[in-house]
Amino acid sequence: MRKETEDFIKEVSKSFPNENVNIENVSDFYIILCDKNNCKNCKGLNDCQNSNQGFYLSKTKDGFVQVRCKYLTELQKSSHPNLLKSEYNEALSDASSKNYDLNTESRQKIYDYIKEFTTNYKKEPMKGLYIYGGFSYGKTYSLMLTAKALSAYGIDHIFAYFPDLVIEIKAAMENGKYDQIIELLKETDVLLLDDLGAENMTPWLRDEVLGPIINYRMNLKKPMFISSNIAPKDLEKHFMMNSSSEEKTKAGRIASRMISLVKKISLDDGESYLR
Repeated sequence: MRKETEDFIKEVSKSFPNENVNIENVSDFYIILCDKNNCKNCKGLNDCQNSNQGFYLSKTKDGFVQVRCKYLTELQKSSHPNLLKSEYNEALSDASSKNYDLNTESRQKIYDYIKEFTTNYKKEPMKGLYIYGGFSYGKTYSLMLTAKALSAYGIDHIFAYFPDLVIEIKAAMENGKYDQIIELLKETDVLLLDDLGAENMTPWLRDEVLGPIINYRMNLKKPMFISSNIAPKDLEKHFMMNSSSEEKTKAGRIASRMISLVKKISLDDGESYLR
């Protein structure tokens, strides 16, 4: 290896003391430094100096990924304000902390965690919640309350009823909005999916829709809040199409990655909760 190359690797390595910077990846780490420097004083997309405008390179445990900057994300949202018809309009919801009965330990935990999450989210990475239990126990209401709190703190989020969202994504494949919807679901700061398990799970939905979204959000530590009638231990079974070893591997992978994004709370410790 030439001395100039060795010196270059040593210089770049100083900024990444916990990474193995070598001749195979040094150019990627150098791009991260350049992008970070360019983004430091950037005032908008027209001012972007990165080679991939609107994106910056980042390193995750699975490799190097291009991440949309806040200016590109804001532009996409303003360009497609009504892209998701399945997104709940919390302004029309009566969800209120005053109406949230704290008569069980699980609801008290959810209520306390929502407060902790919204007040600390912008300071440090936090997981979302996987809220599960029987019918009419308040899972949807808990997510609505979360969405209202996120709005109050100015935290970007999408809140959708999952079965309707699946139908909308399928329709988007015909109307040319598929990529835009998937990108929104990947990029939003907090993604809330209500009633996972009420949909008709298929290999396409698991591998082409949920898989990429969850993998992306896991790599960038973007939290999810999920409600479901399915207990976490049964998620793998829900994602399996048959009993083959290949299906078990695929189902296990997506189930474990989904659970890595959340804290699990069961609502099966009290009487049914109707709102």
